[in-house]
Amino acid sequence: MAFIAKNLISETVTGVELDDNGEKALSMMNIFQVNHLPVLSDGEFVNIINEDDILTNGFDKKIRDFDLTENKIHVSENCHFFNIIDRLAKNNLSLIPVLNNDGEYLGSITQQDIFQYFGDIFTFEFPGSIVEIEIPIKDYSLSNISHIVELENTSIIGLLLNDNDKNDEVMDVILKLNKTNTNSVISSFERHGYRVKSSFSGNNFSVDVLKERYEALMHYLNV
Repeated sequence: MAFIAKNLISETVTGVELDDNGEKALSMMNIFQVNHLPVLSDGEFVNIINEDDILTNGFDKKIRDFDLTENKIHVSENCHFFNIIDRLAKNNLSLIPVLNNDGEYLGSITQQDIFQYFGDIFTFEFPGSIVEIEIPIKDYSLSNISHIVELENTSIIGLLLNDNDKNDEVMDVILKLNKTNTNSVISSFERHGYRVKSSFSGNNFSVDVLKERYEALMHYLNV
């Protein structure tokens, strides 16, 4: 499946209509566990409403009479996964509407949807292990890293790059490997001068760790 917007749309989140009031919108946000919702007019995308809009305008007031703070932020149906993350992060959104090429509303993508696909991209469900190494940015070479791993009869099945500080000179390289025992790979990295920051074998790489990496990426994009 291509990682584009039309394939990532939530199956549960719906929008609010202009004649709905703030109380209904807030109730729907609580149900869907988001801080934003698309505002629709007979199914046509109008804008985005957030919690602050409701608190500012009132619970009984109709949304058509709200002074909304968002600026019709959305993505096209063919927008790539990483561009969606960038748009969510830079606008501090919990979801983003998706429009087709004719400007018709197709649905919305939530941060939770992105987190799920983020895990899919990193083959979280595939058995193996995680090794995180630190390397000077100027020395980064995927071919060298792959060669070191393959020397230990191991394969890389997923990779993430994490530059936590734009002014820093080093980066984190997070590798998903196809073997649960990482001892030989770690030793090989250390012999080649790489700093191994952490490793997770088998089941001790938890969902919380993956979520932490995703949130670090969102924070980085939002800087």
